[in-house]
Amino acid sequence: MRMWRWLQLWVGLALSLSVQATDLRFFSMGTHWHVHIDGQQQSVSETTLAAHLQRTLERYDQTFSDWSEASELRTLERKGMTTWQKASPLFCEVLRMCQGFYTQTHGQFDITVGAKLWRAPGDQTPVGMMGLQFRDPQTFRFARNPKRLTFGGMLKGYLVGVMASDLYRAGLRSFVVNAGGGNLSIFKDDSIDFLSSSATLQKGHQHILSPQNPELSLNHQAHIRIKSIPQLRQHWAYLGALSDVQSTVATLAVSSSPRS
Repeated sequence: MRMWRWLQLWVGLALSLSVQATDLRFFSMGTHWHVHIDGQQQSVSETTLAAHLQRTLERYDQTFSDWSEASELRTLERKGMTTWQKASPLFCEVLRMCQGFYTQTHGQFDITVGAKLWRAPGDQTPVGMMGLQFRDPQTFRFARNPKRLTFGGMLKGYLVGVMASDLYRAGLRSFVVNAGGGNLSIFKDDSIDFLSSSATLQKGHQHILSPQNPELSLNHQAHIRIKSIPQLRQHWAYLGALSDVQSTVATLAVSSSPRS
């Protein structure tokens, strides 16, 4: 009888541990990240999972940070991008994706608005991405120097897709990846939703610029949802980025008057 009682207690403890929710929090790329995992039996430890996600965030921050002078992006910008530049596979993969989004949106999504957004010296006119060339998978140049690039309109969406894929591969089947409230991936009931929200103004500053007319004063918001399934997991990063891009472009749909 005593043995049976101990067995009941052990089973109850095991079940309570398996259904306990997990919340992981990080700060990266100027954003608070929150990963919520619903109660379930995990195939990896919380410590291992947190370390992996932290390394992923650090890798993207070191590659694409606008703020860190040591990032790969800022290093390439200082070299000048009209000469052939060797870059990491990650940087070139995302750069190619941005060129594709530029074409798909007829130039409404343009990372070369970074020159205006970051107030580069001299001419700040976006040069567009039609002049972007690749000599091989890791070597690129622009026909005209963009001076500054900004990946802010797609990168967090891309990354919530990357992290969702990692969580699914770890055996997790109910979770939320939240990048500052503006980009989320939500997996539940064997499907995933990518949600992106964009606003042209943040804290009173113009956060999204029109590539065709960067002087336009805009005050719009947009929200996009894209649904997918586990069988398309290899495309989750792209779909997360696409939701981010679509919400960014949607804020530019209505024109306003030039800023004085």
